[in-house]
Amino acid sequence: MRIFFKKKYPKLNFTFIYNDKYDSTNNIYSLWMTKDKVLGNDILLLDSDIIFDSRIIRQLLNSNHENCLSVRSDHELGVEEIKILINVDKSIREISKLINPLSAVGESIGIEKFNSNFVEHLFKVLDKKIIEQKKVNIFYEAAFQDAINEGAKIFPIDVENYKCVEIDTAEDFEIAATLVEGIS
Repeated sequence: MRIFFKKKYPKLNFTFIYNDKYDSTNNIYSLWMTKDKVLGNDILLLDSDIIFDSRIIRQLLNSNHENCLSVRSDHELGVEEIKILINVDKSIREISKLINPLSAVGESIGIEKFNSNFVEHLFKVLDKKIIEQKKVNIFYEAAFQDAINEGAKIFPIDVENYKCVEIDTAEDFEIAATLVEGIS
């Protein structure tokens, strides 16, 4: 992967961080490991197991919301998806796999845009979860939820009909292979 990125994007400066505890931790721990590199910056956070149309990134970058995440609302939801509920002001009220699929407005696809103020708040929450509570094997959306509970605002951005797929299984990989041709 390092060779690919350096060859494909020679003008960009990359920092690769390896989570040597990947087999006993979850994405919350991997995100926490980036703290020294991202504090003080706006960030785009992308799960590494998704294939998606690049227009989704443009949607987030062009959003009027400084803190937002991409949501799919075009399909029936099940128990495995990380789902969202929204407030009257259209900000996210709850983000979790535990939300009743019939109540949810969509699925978070794992692509987020956060400003530096939210990033600072998020890493305070992450420090508490990782260092104090030793919760290293949960999804980072639990930290998003804590930040929301503490007053932070994150807004959903519907990816409309743009294609995206999370690859967790061989079946997901086959689905992704059929989508790749139409993804820009």
